Amino acid sequence: MTKTYEQPIVSIDVVPVRFIDGELKVSLGRRIFEPFIGQLALPGVLLLPTESIDDAAYRALESKVGIKRDEVVTLVRLGAFDNPDRDPRGATISIALAAVITADAASDLSVWQSEAEFEDLPFDHATIIEEAFSELNVRLWRNRDVTRALVGSEFTTASAIRLTEILGTGTVDKTNFTRTLKNYQFVEQTGPVKTGRGRPSTGWKFTS
Repeated sequence: MTKTYEQPIVSIDVVPVRFIDGELKVSLGRRIFEPFIGQLALPGVLLLPTESIDDAAYRALESKVGIKRDEVVTLVRLGAFDNPDRDPRGATISIALAAVITADAASDLSVWQSEAEFEDLPFDHATIIEEAFSELNVRLWRNRDVTRALVGSEFTTASAIRLTEILGTGTVDKTNFTRTLKNYQFVEQTGPVKTGRGRPSTGWKFTS
């Protein structure tokens, strides 16, 4: 007698992030189906048998929050979330990714929220966002592609400090941060940049 097994559904959930105007923001979309209809949530889809994880992530971004593939700078795998109670419909396994989005991405479908506004999200989406920030923090200033995708090809010391503090949830030693940046081989100093009423901040750009 052949045994049959009940398999959990595999979903792909994406944390679309961009760093703009000194804030790290996540794109959320309103759910149009139960459960949690009408609530803001991460873009997610069920993985089809015919598609890869990355393709499913791009499909979730475009169909749920209107972000197109060419607006995604890089995808970062976060791992699997398998709490049996994460979805009231039954057992699901979420394979989650972070997607760093271009600063000028525009969509009528998405709502960009900052890091202080994720407590009431459905499922375990707040936990997934927390893991995304943690993983990006590990790669910031260590992985050239991820760092450039977040801070941009040109940035200031002030914006770099702000992003580092958000991801690291702590205070950066501002006195030594410029010296720290000088030690990174993939950036070079460009000169002072005026960004507001205060003193100019040191400018930086990524080398080719």
